[in-house]
Amino acid sequence: MTRHFMVSLVLGLAFVIPQSAALAQRLPALFPTHRDLVYGAAGGEKQRMDIYYPDMLKPATLRPVILLVHGGAWREGNKSDMALAAALFTKADFVAISIGYRLFHPEKRKQNIYPAAYDDVQRAVRFLRVNSATYAIDPQRIGAMGFSAGGHLVALLGTTDTRDNSDPLLAKVSSRVNAVVSVSGPTDLTTDYANLRLGKVTVQELIDDFIGRNLSPKALLAQKKKASPLFHVDGKTVPHLFFHGDNDMVVPVENSRKMAAALKAQKISAEIVEFPGEGHAFKLEMIPQLAEKSSVFFSKHLKP
Repeated sequence: MTRHFMVSLVLGLAFVIPQSAALAQRLPALFPTHRDLVYGAAGGEKQRMDIYYPDMLKPATLRPVILLVHGGAWREGNKSDMALAAALFTKADFVAISIGYRLFHPEKRKQNIYPAAYDDVQRAVRFLRVNSATYAIDPQRIGAMGFSAGGHLVALLGTTDTRDNSDPLLAKVSSRVNAVVSVSGPTDLTTDYANLRLGKVTVQELIDDFIGRNLSPKALLAQKKKASPLFHVDGKTVPHLFFHGDNDMVVPVENSRKMAAALKAQKISAEIVEFPGEGHAFKLEMIPQLAEKSSVFFSKHLKP
């Protein structure tokens, strides 16, 4: 739930650098073909996305998509944090799309409590499906990968369907993606996080702020359950891959373990890769494994 632009940076570099000897062959995927494309307008803000095509060329045929969702404790970060992570997937012949979403702040953006970010990421998926022909993407092959808070949001995309169906332009269009990769993402917000800290605040305070402080204890717990992917796992849930450090003191690894177990109980594909002794972010030497496994996972589950 801490900012993960450094994770996405090393993720992108670990994949891009070995792929090509010439700088000109490496760089194109780092720059979006479509920048700041507006996919929604809510809460007095415009929500935007960047679309990256392999070699900056819009494909002639519909290609699978990886939706990238940045982390930042639901308070910080932006879609540019995922630029190098997008290179991982464009080099693997996916269309990569990095999205921004409404961020909460207890003073500056009090209105953006849950489900603002959740509604935004769902709308992004639905926008892509409605406009799939325009952007040469396959609406039935959409994967999502998120880091930390982004990992939480993409897990919701894999376990739930549209919450807000008020826009007639998107009516009856599903927001559920076809496969999910969650990196250090929280899946159970009802757990006690009071003894875990992120900077000057506890993780519990971050979660309570994100869910909304002006609720009774009973209502707060109910809202936390609604916001927890773990409690939405059912037969419709899509395949998931989890990456987690087993010494994560921000989002404990039990989040991924419990989620994977719940998926397997439903006979849904679930893989978990744990990094022994590692915390909330990963060392550079671990990134190639993460990059390779993510590409293999998406290739397997986003087949035509």
